[in-house]
Amino acid sequence: MDFMPDVEFHPIFNRISKLVNLQGCGTPEEINARLNRKINEYKETYDTGPFGPFIVQRRTAPLRTLILRGFGRHCIDEAIAHPHGKVALTLKYGRKNAELILTRRKRIM
Repeated sequence: MDFMPDVEFHPIFNRISKLVNLQGCGTPEEINARLNRKINEYKETYDTGPFGPFIVQRRTAPLRTLILRGFGRHCIDEAIAHPHGKVALTLKYGRKNAELILTRRKRIM
């Protein structure tokens, strides 16, 4: 995701972290594996029915694009560059706990 500035990365990361639990991911391969797991869950859940393949394609296309564009690598790079930022805290503690930590920091400051 070298083509994407950080201003655009953070909204995408927020949206994906709501969808996929990224807690404990320390490498890009782990992040990509979690995205692939979510893709497989969509295939198992929505593949039945007459419109199943269309629903699966619609929901999995953005995730596959992120995997191909290096979303995992960008997450790890962002966590290394800003070790006390939202991305690093989300990867370490999970989305809800990261938001609580950031909220508490804002109250202190």
